Amino acid sequence: MVNRGPLLVRADASTAIGTGHLMRCLALAQRWRDSGGQVIFLSVCDSDALRRSVQQESAEFVAATAAIGSDADAAEVIRLARQHSAPWVVIDGYNFGAAYQQTIKRAGMRLLTIDDTGEAAPYCADIVLNQNITANESLYEQREPHTKLLLGTNYVLLRREFTSRMGQRRQLPPKAHRLLVTMGGSDPENVMEKILRGLHQCRALKLEVRAIIGAANPHVKSLRTVARESGLEICLEEKVADMSAMMAWADVAISAAGTTLWELAFMGVPAITVEVADHQRPIGAAAAQRRVSVNLGWHASLAEAAIAEKVRELVRDGDRRRQMSERGQRLVDGRGASRVLEQLLAASGQ
Repeated sequence: MVNRGPLLVRADASTAIGTGHLMRCLALAQRWRDSGGQVIFLSVCDSDALRRSVQQESAEFVAATAAIGSDADAAEVIRLARQHSAPWVVIDGYNFGAAYQQTIKRAGMRLLTIDDTGEAAPYCADIVLNQNITANESLYEQREPHTKLLLGTNYVLLRREFTSRMGQRRQLPPKAHRLLVTMGGSDPENVMEKILRGLHQCRALKLEVRAIIGAANPHVKSLRTVARESGLEICLEEKVADMSAMMAWADVAISAAGTTLWELAFMGVPAITVEVADHQRPIGAAAAQRRVSVNLGWHASLAEAAIAEKVRELVRDGDRRRQMSERGQRLVDGRGASRVLEQLLAASGQ
């Protein structure tokens, strides 16, 4: 196998920013490793579990020491890239703006920027990847002539635990019985508690509920209390090693309108979404417009009665769930990380 040299990834994870940036970069890192390369993560990460996830992929984890997005941060990236002769630098995070990217490019590095918003213009990276349903070229009009755009759900980065299930068929019952709830790796606003309280009004449905508590979630104690008092069969799942298995179990899900939405789509799980970050607002609306999911809107405006109403509707409507499942799997085919890898290798002449 060809030794492609190390991929240097700069992405962070914390209670405040969540875990999505790091986890989707891990998907790309897995494909790079599979193709014969090494991987180095330079990261601010306050979760031991996430650090172990990186290291279990035979990737080196280096703790970033500079202020996130600062000149010193960019200098640390450049130093590591030169030290290890990294053919590519990958950055993923909202603090890595235009000046940060320009510093890395001026140092002679090949740069892949993973982006959700189009708000870091002007873009000078060799490749800009936006994997969302809302991605379009108008977001990146301010870019260098050499900057290549990889836009849309054809480029969704899914970890191996998902892609290993490619081709599996999903059987959806006429009435859903198994409900998965996940609000990402951190859930700083404790949206999960509001959802569980809303589900209290769905007791008559006799649902079996699994609620995923992310590695950086600070509300575990209160969630245990709510689950215990809910009158429902709720299992709080902590330290989940295989999210795909949880999704394979579910008949329907409630999720944030971020990276997890694309994982659910690939797995064919009909989803009800909640927008928990500003960049998720257009994503949640667009996915609902395409009838891939049902969108409850912004988390702070969410009423418990509205949660219960949408759950009742979707649980009882087998045809609608089947159609949502089929649309989701057409939208996300699981080959996104391989497509991105092909672009990296082609651009570096490998």
